[in-house]
Amino acid sequence: MVHYDERVQLLEHQFEIGELQDALDYILALTDIDRMQQVGLTHIAGLYEDKWYQSCGSLVNHYVDGRLVKKQTPLTENDFPEFIEEAKSCYFYDVYHTLSTEFKIGRMRIMKMKPWMCLTWHHDTSKRIHIPIISNPGNRLVIEDNSYHLPADGSVYFVDTTKWHSAFNGGTQDRYTLLISLRE
Repeated sequence: MVHYDERVQLLEHQFEIGELQDALDYILALTDIDRMQQVGLTHIAGLYEDKWYQSCGSLVNHYVDGRLVKKQTPLTENDFPEFIEEAKSCYFYDVYHTLSTEFKIGRMRIMKMKPWMCLTWHHDTSKRIHIPIISNPGNRLVIEDNSYHLPADGSVYFVDTTKWHSAFNGGTQDRYTLLISLRE
């Protein structure tokens, strides 16, 4: 059972899980999610080169010669206002359109987490919306001292990722989540 609190809140929105999974299959057929374990659905206005991967990774840091360094010109969530044209025919665009009536959306991306993997302990610069697409009870989101399982049933979660957090996949199948960063 998930104990919701100020860190994780179940929103009233509900999407069709079968449609989300079909949209995932559609995007996976067009992209290489294993390149970064993420695929973006929004991109930088007017910049079409590498558009599927622009919204992946950190806004502030990047790797240079195997070292994590600060970018000379950090990006913000405001830099990603355009939905990728080739993805507008799938259900993710309906999700984007529905949620953008209530939220200011920045980066929108699909995140993959392989079995037995864990993210570093970190905090983000913005809060997020999580929509699990494929999950299992071994998938956990840990925020500060609390652990949450977000089931893949079409539910939508507002998550305060500005708090210290991590995620891990203790299951035996890949986990996929639609992750939406919010602008101020």
